[in-house]
Amino acid sequence: MEAGQAPDIVLDHITGGSIRLDAYRGRPVVVLIGGRDSVAQARHALGAITARYRPDDLPVVVILHLAGVPRFARGMVKALIRRGYDETVRELVADRLADRWVARQMPLADPARLVVWLLDWEGEGARRFGLVGIDACACAIVIDAAGAIRCMGRGEHAAEQVLAVVATLAPEPRPRAVTSDA
Repeated sequence: MEAGQAPDIVLDHITGGSIRLDAYRGRPVVVLIGGRDSVAQARHALGAITARYRPDDLPVVVILHLAGVPRFARGMVKALIRRGYDETVRELVADRLADRWVARQMPLADPARLVVWLLDWEGEGARRFGLVGIDACACAIVIDAAGAIRCMGRGEHAAEQVLAVVATLAPEPRPRAVTSDA
């Protein structure tokens, strides 16, 4: 699936509750789907995108493709993922607090809204986007404000493949404030 409307997917957030992809209509969003053997690719893509755009400027919805996890192991897998999620949130909070302008001007939003990790136990995300081989090859998908798929990037260079398209849709990244203790 390269063009057309993005599917409306509803999945559970790692912190609880459900998130509907359609909730992001009205603003560009990147959906990043990764599986068991594509974690490093997905992590690289997420890092490259969030290094350039703050989560409140360009949401990145991470869909964790967990279709191969047996039911009996899901609780343990979810606990491991939650630890990684909590570490990511701590890094985000530290980054936001280090940016003194942001700390003074903007209260930190609910981290669960800024760091969106959705658990996909049945493989619905990959299936609805028409993706195969997601366990081995992560995918970054750019969706515009109207809900149309504008670009898909795959594998090691997923972030680089989508950042050029994102630049035409999302606001220019805000520069981080220069901090000094002097």
